[in-house]
Amino acid sequence: MDRTAVSHALAAARHRERWADEWSHDVEESRRPAWLNDARRYYSTIGGESADPVSVFTAADGEEVSGATPGTPCLHLEPRFRLVRVLDADGREEGIIRSEGIVPGVRYVMGRHGNPIWVLSVRSIVRKRHTLEPADGETWTFDTPFFWWQHLTGTACGVPKLVGYVGPTKRVWLMWIEPGRDTHDLLAAVAFMHRKWWRW
Repeated sequence: MDRTAVSHALAAARHRERWADEWSHDVEESRRPAWLNDARRYYSTIGGESADPVSVFTAADGEEVSGATPGTPCLHLEPRFRLVRVLDADGREEGIIRSEGIVPGVRYVMGRHGNPIWVLSVRSIVRKRHTLEPADGETWTFDTPFFWWQHLTGTACGVPKLVGYVGPTKRVWLMWIEPGRDTHDLLAAVAFMHRKWWRW
């Protein structure tokens, strides 16, 4: 994790209560996700290298992160020519993400051992809405921010299962995911969306 990413992570830690506070003040209590208080906190950071690799960490609410203790690493996206490798915290490959289809940049597939794991599709001209179709499981709809100060949401069957926001810079996405749904495959999809959003 380079110094730029560390500084972003530190700032993200200082702002970790922002989302919960905004939900408390701006959203009716009945509309807040019931799982929010029990969810783990994750953050994705885009490195300073030219290829824009992405790392995903988790840290308990209240846990401070620093260059020496950046939280618990979950996975890493390593861009290569025409593909992105998904690696676990120990550097073992968990999948490969490639563009698929006639029109580039619209449909992406993550595969593992020759089998598709999920398909991610862009559903809006401004690349704000995406659908994630796992090979086994519910279809997700993601609304990524159009402006950097807007929120990030992920829903399944119309119900919020992921909430988050951008900041304090565009290189950092901070998010909470409903317990039991925070798989590496889902985190890889969100980290990949972060990278595409950053580069768009």
